[in-house]
Amino acid sequence: MVKVYVSADTTSVSKGSDKLAIGLAAEAGIDVIRTGSRGLFYLEPMVELETSSGRVAFGPVVGDQVADVIAAINSGNYQDSPVFLGLIDELPAMQQQTRVSFERCGLVDPVS
Repeated sequence: MVKVYVSADTTSVSKGSDKLAIGLAAEAGIDVIRTGSRGLFYLEPMVELETSSGRVAFGPVVGDQVADVIAAINSGNYQDSPVFLGLIDELPAMQQQTRVSFERCGLVDPVS
């Protein structure tokens, strides 16, 4: 089963993450895990996909782009998606941060 992570915080929800999570969860073989946000709100709603190389991100994912992301996930050709961002940890905004108290935010389900 493929694991994807979608933020459930209030800003992400206001930008459509609930609808995105529902659309992804309806797809067979995709396990949606709700997390806190990484704080990159300009990229929300964002999908993070767990891969052997680390988590890759897609965002912002709205409307018809959900189908594009699902197709990219199913094919394994992530770069085919117009909203593919690459490894989340390599995004410039993430590399400029040193997270201490929010180190696990965006990685785990906050209510687990």
